[in-house]
Amino acid sequence: MEMTKEDQESQQELVTFVVQQLQEGKEKLEIVARIREMGRDWAESEELVDSVYAGVAQAVAEPAQASAIYEYEPNEEEILARLLPRNLAVQIYRALLESSASEQAARMTAMDNATRNAGDMIDKLSLLYNRSRQAAITTELTEIVTGAEAL
Repeated sequence: MEMTKEDQESQQELVTFVVQQLQEGKEKLEIVARIREMGRDWAESEELVDSVYAGVAQAVAEPAQASAIYEYEPNEEEILARLLPRNLAVQIYRALLESSASEQAARMTAMDNATRNAGDMIDKLSLLYNRSRQAAITTELTEIVTGAEAL
C-alpha cells in the first residue's frame, strides 16, 4: 500500500496522540474498527498499548534492586522515548494495511458476485431472445403454410 503524504501526516498525528495519552497515565489503548461487509456490521478491537508499556515506564521511573546492573547508552528513558513512538507507528501502519486489504477483498468479492450475476442475466436474456425468435419463425411458417393451403 502506497501511503500518501496525507496518510503519513494522519498516522503521525495519531502516534503523537497515543504517546500523549501514555504520558498522561493511560494504561490501555485500543484500536476499534467498524467493519461493514455484505450487509453485516461488526466491530473489531485490538489492544494497542497494554499495561506492559506502563510497567516498563514504571520500571524506568522507579528502578528496582537487581542482582545485575546494566548500563545502557543512551539511558533507558531515551531508548523508551525513541522506541515507543516507532512501535506505535508500526502498529498503526499495520492496522491501516489490514483495513486497506479488507476493503480490497470486499471489493473483489463484490465484483466477483456482480460478474456472476451478469453472466446469469446474459444466459436468461439469451434464452428469452431465442424463444422469442423461434416463436416468430414458427408464426411466419404457420402463416406461409396457411396461405399456401388457401390457394
